[in-house]
Amino acid sequence: MRWRITWALTVLAFVAFEARSADEWQTATSWRMGVASSDRALNDRVGAGMGSAWLRAETTLAETLGLRMEGWLAVSQADGARKGAAELREARLRWRIHQTDLTIGRQILPWGRADKINPTDVLGGRDSTLLVLDDDDQRRGSLALVLDHALGGGLRLGAYWLPELRPNLLPFRAPGFALQQPSSRFDPAQFALKLDHSIGKVDWSLSWFDGLDRTGRLKVDQITPSSIQLTTDHSRLRMLGVDVATTWQGYGLRAEVAHRMPKREDDTVGNHGQQQTFAVVGIDRNLPDDWYANVQAIVRHTQDHTEYRDMANPLDRAISLMNDLRSGQTVATQHGLSGYVKKSWDNENLQAELFALYYAESKDYLLRPKMHYKWNDEVRLSLGGETFQGHADTPLGSLHRNAMLFGEIRHGF
Repeated sequence: MRWRITWALTVLAFVAFEARSADEWQTATSWRMGVASSDRALNDRVGAGMGSAWLRAETTLAETLGLRMEGWLAVSQADGARKGAAELREARLRWRIHQTDLTIGRQILPWGRADKINPTDVLGGRDSTLLVLDDDDQRRGSLALVLDHALGGGLRLGAYWLPELRPNLLPFRAPGFALQQPSSRFDPAQFALKLDHSIGKVDWSLSWFDGLDRTGRLKVDQITPSSIQLTTDHSRLRMLGVDVATTWQGYGLRAEVAHRMPKREDDTVGNHGQQQTFAVVGIDRNLPDDWYANVQAIVRHTQDHTEYRDMANPLDRAISLMNDLRSGQTVATQHGLSGYVKKSWDNENLQAELFALYYAESKDYLLRPKMHYKWNDEVRLSLGGETFQGHADTPLGSLHRNAMLFGEIRHGF
C-alpha cells in the first residue's frame, strides 16, 4: 500500500508538471551541505555528512484550484557507510469555494501553539534520525483529506480524514535487541476535528483525534539465538486538546494541554496504554537590543503509573523502560522547563540562539546552541551542537550518544 500511495502521488506530480509551463510555477530550491561529529542513530560512529536538495513548487490549476509540492533528495555518509534517501513531504490539491477549503493529498498538518513542544501535535510523524538543523524539517507528510470551513467571527471548523499512517522514526539502541523501523501503512479509520479561532486578542482551538498512535509501543516479535526481535505496534489513540495564545503588555502568553487516551492491549507491559495528561504553559518577549526570550513550564502526568524497576521479569522490565522512554512515562508526574533565547546583530544577518530543556524528577537535560550567518540573500552558514546529559534510564540521558557538533552551508530557503 505504501508503494501505491507513493506511485499515485508521483504520477500526480508528473501530470501537473507536464500540464503547466515553467513560468506558471512558483518554485523555491534549497541546496544544503552539512557535516557533524556523529549521526543521530545512537551508535559509536564518528563523523557524518549529508548533502541534500529541497524543492517547493506551487501553481494555480484553475481559479479556485491550486497544487503544492515539496520534497527532498539526500545522500549521507557516516563512518564510511553511504546511503541515499528521498522524501515527498507534500503533494496536495486545494479547492477553495466560498467559505470552504478542501485539501487532498500528502500534507504536513502541525497542531499546537506552544513553542517546539506541542502536546496536541499528533496527526503527523517525524523522522528524528535525520541529520537536519531545523526541527520542522523532520516532519513527514501523510495522505489526508481536510475540509476546512469558515463559520464567521474568526472561527473555522476543520474535519480530517487521515488514511495513511506514517509513524515517528526514533533512534534505537538496546544491546541484545533488534528493531526494524516501522513502515507506513493504510488505515482508513482515522479522523480528527478542530475548532480554531484566530481573530482578535485571543487565539485558541479545541481539537479531537481518533486514530493510530504515531510512536507506538515496542513488543517482542520473535526470539532468536542471537537477539530478541522487536516490532512496533501502533494501537488506537484518542486525544482531546486545547491551546490558547494571547499578548499582554508586550508579553506573549501561550498554553497547550492534551489528554491522551490510548487503547491498552492485552499483552501490554508497563505504562503504554495508560491515560496521560500533557500540558505546556509559556511566556515570551522581544527584548531591547534585538534579544528574544521564551520560557515554558511542562507537566506530564500518567494515570496508574507502573515503575519498571518493580517488574520481576527481566524482559518485561527492559521493554517497559524502552517504551517509557519513547512516550515520556518514566515517572508518574514529570515536571520540566524549556528555555529559548536568541540574539541578532547586523539587521539579523548574524544570529545566535540557545535552546535548553530540563526535567526535574529525572535530572536530565538538553542544550542546543546554534549560530547562523547570512552571507547574502541566498547563502546561510550555520554552526552549532547539542548535548544530552542524564542517567541512561532518563528521556534525555538515554540520547547521550547523539551529542554532536555540526556545521552547514545552505543556498536557498
